[in-house]
Amino acid sequence: MDGNIKKLIPSKIRRLIQLGLLAAEQADNATQVKRATTSYENAKKKSKVFAEREKLAEKNDFETVTKSESFPKNIITPEDLQGEILIPLMGDPSDIGLLSRVGGIPVNSQIEGGSKFPFKWEDLSWASEPKSAGSYVDKVRHIAETQGQAPVSVNALMTNESMYSPRFVIDSVLQQIENSPNILKKDILNFDEQIRKYLPQIEWPGLLNGGKEMLQNLPMRQRAEILKRMSQAQFRDRGFPLIDETIRGARDRRFDNSILGDSGAAIVRVDPNQDLVTLPDWIHKNYGSGMKKVSGSEAQQLERLTPFRIFFKDLFAEKAVLKDKNGRPLTVPNAIGAANLSKDGFQKADQQWVDANMQYLERMKGNPKGVLSAVGAPTAGVLAKDYQGDPVTGMDLSEAGADVPFLPTMKEYGLSALRGAVQATLDSMKGASFVPGFKKVAETAENTKIPDYKAKYATDEQKTLFELLGSFIQPNLR
Repeated sequence: MDGNIKKLIPSKIRRLIQLGLLAAEQADNATQVKRATTSYENAKKKSKVFAEREKLAEKNDFETVTKSESFPKNIITPEDLQGEILIPLMGDPSDIGLLSRVGGIPVNSQIEGGSKFPFKWEDLSWASEPKSAGSYVDKVRHIAETQGQAPVSVNALMTNESMYSPRFVIDSVLQQIENSPNILKKDILNFDEQIRKYLPQIEWPGLLNGGKEMLQNLPMRQRAEILKRMSQAQFRDRGFPLIDETIRGARDRRFDNSILGDSGAAIVRVDPNQDLVTLPDWIHKNYGSGMKKVSGSEAQQLERLTPFRIFFKDLFAEKAVLKDKNGRPLTVPNAIGAANLSKDGFQKADQQWVDANMQYLERMKGNPKGVLSAVGAPTAGVLAKDYQGDPVTGMDLSEAGADVPFLPTMKEYGLSALRGAVQATLDSMKGASFVPGFKKVAETAENTKIPDYKAKYATDEQKTLFELLGSFIQPNLR
């Protein structure tokens, strides 16, 4: 976690959050902190290795330290893209820089992915595995041939799930093992047994018998499965590395409150006339193939992230009405996935598109969420107060009471869904000014602001998710 959080909460509470024993938004909830503290102390009593690792980490104040590289932002507006043909380019939310500490444990890992990649390299637009990169270049060529102009590729964010597989995350995890007290042999054997049980196809040799080397070379999905297994509480409490904290350290802080499909962090022109190039390790250890930029073009970005349903509004609407093999409507993630994978899928940046995206940017002015020039905001729910009393957390736990109530939380989810539905309806009304009789309606919608509410129980991510879900239950006037 970053320095902003360190200023807000004592390191012991920060540690409970890192370990997954306490949700960040519950850092001021005495009941939840007391419960997490009890679990933490019990884990130290049950595992000498865990206790020793915690003592070592505490010497470094449980800090996670990332030094991010910065690059010129080259900010443009949707108006600058008018007339272009846009296609999504999904990418993980990782940063570029040096990760030197994870939860107080020293590491030395170069983070090298994410939307900053085309800003760092003058002639490269993206990096991926050969098969994925080749398919994408084929799509660029297909769109260029069928539409008479080369498309513009726009980064659309993947979720944290995509962060389990990069080699720089694996590298940081393995360094934590090397720099922490030795995990007991019986716990290593238990881990190995679980990997062999759930991933029999890889013929796992054992973590300390060639498994470390195998982790670096396995296919991405299998690497991810192994790290997900390692992140379970049963291994966390025996002194294994902190997987989720490693991912937080490698993640671009600008995307702390982003969701799947948020678009605009990188806008690049992939050259359809250039073949893939092989990337040396010093450029990218995780991906071996690079796509070339159009000569003389530069990576650009919007001033803030824009939801996929707005940035690729027509493409998304086309996929959102499809059904899966069982006849059910596609989920939002599946609709985004279908839009990304579609060889013929593109978005025309016509006047209606420009209007919708400019209106969104105007509506979001003053809102820190999604601003690409900003560093990630402090963790939601953490209060700027000086905790005193408890010897572990410093927090007064004497008044710990009931858990977070169910019904009030559901009420906040409902409010978020309602806001999403109303806002999406207004967006449709704004774009309907060309329909006879709708000009006055569009003007009214343009001047209408939807009030927000202060959530007591729901997190920012939950509010955003339910607003997105609510946006699909409104009439489409476009």
